[in-house]
Amino acid sequence: MQNHYTKKLFVVVLLLCGLLQLAVAQGELRGRVVDLSSQKPIQGATIYLPDLRVGTSTNANGEFVIRRVPTAKVLVQASFIGYRNVI
Repeated sequence: MQNHYTKKLFVVVLLLCGLLQLAVAQGELRGRVVDLSSQKPIQGATIYLPDLRVGTSTNANGEFVIRRVPTAKVLVQASFIGYRNVI
């Protein structure tokens, strides 16, 4: 029997990587975390960049910002209790 809290898919993480700024080889990573089926924002989801050892959580609108992110490619992990992690 499938666990009540297990979701088939976690979320759609819309990463607006195009907003990365080129100043001093660092920028900003912004995005929004929503439930895939309902499209409702997920408040309190954890966004973590393991290679940089930095992270944040989403606000009431499911939005997040991580500042001082290198303009190179970075691994982004999104997690929330009751959902499957997304990398």
